[in-house]
Amino acid sequence: MKIDNRYVSIMLLLLLFIFASMTINECFEQNPIKKNDIINEYLKYHNITKANIVDLGEYTNLNYSNSTVDETGQFSVNDTYYLYNIIDKKSKFDYNKDEIAKYSIEIVKSFEEIAYLHNTTLEDYYNNTLHYNKEEFYKFCFDEGLHAIENVLVIGAIADEQRIIVGNNDISNYLTNKNIDLSLYKRSNEIKVNADFEILKNKVTKFLKENNNALN
Repeated sequence: MKIDNRYVSIMLLLLLFIFASMTINECFEQNPIKKNDIINEYLKYHNITKANIVDLGEYTNLNYSNSTVDETGQFSVNDTYYLYNIIDKKSKFDYNKDEIAKYSIEIVKSFEEIAYLHNTTLEDYYNNTLHYNKEEFYKFCFDEGLHAIENVLVIGAIADEQRIIVGNNDISNYLTNKNIDLSLYKRSNEIKVNADFEILKNKVTKFLKENNNALN
């Protein structure tokens, strides 16, 4: 479903307004930790040019919740969402607010698509399903975009520190599992960038799960 450019502009302005009204402790003017090539390419593909991690917090021997209770009161697996959140809060970042806001528009668009599939408007969806008002919803989208970028930076920093790399066998196994042809991987920058990052993320996540304590 195509979204009108004027609507996108309104979303961007609202996200920037929300950012300006927030107290963000993660913005620093310090020397950044060098990003590896996979992280650089991933950020560049998503038009993020000014995002760095300047201090990687503790990321081993942590206790984190591996489950959450959904609306029905049932426990559902939440993978390592909380673990990454803990590491993000212990780390320090430097980023450009405009770029984060623009990136967050993609999250707003994804909810627009979900609302469309439910045969309702975005406003009705976030009011009645997510139980957010307008400002709360856009703040949620901004927060999710911000955490996503922080996670990317943390993954890259941990990978470098632990010498976790993406090798040819990793790529071959990933492409086989996803049923993606190698020639397509080589031709498509989108596929290559996202595949390389997902492989790296999976390897870092595996390392984190093995070196931290999940509390179920």
